[in-house]
Amino acid sequence: MLQRNEKGQILVSDFSKLIKNTNGSEFNHRSGGWIKTITGLNKAQTNGFSLQGEFLNGPAWIAPGTLILDCSKAGSRNYPVTTYHLIKVGGDGTGILLQIEEIRRARDWAVRFWEKIEENLNQKENPLAGFSNDEILMEAQRRGLI
Repeated sequence: MLQRNEKGQILVSDFSKLIKNTNGSEFNHRSGGWIKTITGLNKAQTNGFSLQGEFLNGPAWIAPGTLILDCSKAGSRNYPVTTYHLIKVGGDGTGILLQIEEIRRARDWAVRFWEKIEENLNQKENPLAGFSNDEILMEAQRRGLI
């Protein structure tokens, strides 16, 4: 069951499901990794510091249309493999995979995501898109708007 707050945000309690539902790829933070919302770009940097937003740890309220970058690490100490998933949260709480990159030891890895991030930061999904007409009507009645 999808939980929403009064702002229309969706409670995401298991990011591994959100990411796995996008393309079936493995979500692996056993060897390190992180999840971050992306709210802007700082093009003075070319590494991860160019990606503005906040790191997520545990359940979080996420607005539909929010961009999330997952960093999953695997491989060995000598041959590490870092996989990044750029995901947009849909109105129904599912993840929409925008880009996936497998990167081995690159300092300017974040630049590869800039184009997709810029495209999607400017297109905010309607926060009401995930609600049925009946749910919107009931909420309007509850608030005394109709």
